[in-house]
Amino acid sequence: MRIGRREAGRSFFVWNRRSAEAAREEGSIFRRRRRPIRRVRRKNVNETIRAREVRVVFPDGRTSVMPTSEGIRRAKELGQDLVVVSPTARPPVAKVIDYGEHSYLEKKKKNEAKKKQHRIEVKEVKFRPNTDQHDYEFKKNHARRFLKDGNKVKATIFFRGREITHPKIGERILIELAKDVSELGSPETNPRMEGRTMTMMIGPRRDSRPSRKQRAARVRTPRPPAPRPPAPRPAAPGPSAARPAAASPAAPGPNAARPAAPKTRSTSRFGRFQPRA
Repeated sequence: MRIGRREAGRSFFVWNRRSAEAAREEGSIFRRRRRPIRRVRRKNVNETIRAREVRVVFPDGRTSVMPTSEGIRRAKELGQDLVVVSPTARPPVAKVIDYGEHSYLEKKKKNEAKKKQHRIEVKEVKFRPNTDQHDYEFKKNHARRFLKDGNKVKATIFFRGREITHPKIGERILIELAKDVSELGSPETNPRMEGRTMTMMIGPRRDSRPSRKQRAARVRTPRPPAPRPPAPRPAAPGPSAARPAAASPAAPGPNAARPAAPKTRSTSRFGRFQPRA
């Protein structure tokens, strides 16, 4: 009797499932293997110290050279750890401190050192042999700003078509740029041709680099508030609106002050009228 493919696959699946259940009941190889937990081994702490003798620095400032086992025992009596802080010394210097606090302080020092570092970036300024004066001034101001921030400037001139036959024009532009930004940076390389491109690298001067406080103040400077829109003007009264009646002027008393005489106008030398003071 022939069996179809579907029936054969179903019977094989049933047999395979039954064999797997039986193997689980017997406790054979179908158990999942767990990955071993990798424990982070602390180096130069307590039992991991390989030196025979260490110079132990106690919390009260006392120092003494003793065997490593003795130092570990005395550190545990104080409820602290023995941590090697200078492994290259002879004998190595170890402190009796809390290892968790020591690792936290080391990590904090590294983060502080990263904050003080300034990554120098390379900013590119592109020119053409026929760049006019306005575009040149605009890109020169960009280069000055990059150098003030402590970054390098890569000045590039691209020659297109028959412009490649006049490389001195591009060299003249790069030399003029180096002179205009000489107070903020100095050229690190002379103008050189690479195919159809002429490049020159300008690096910032050390005295022109902003300090860490200046960079932080530049970032934290708040923006000025946006100007408020003007208040809407009241609508002009229509022709049919009733006007308030003008009050009749009161009769002046005997002690009333006399009205001031009207100011006359004089003509200035530019032909305009100005009020006389």
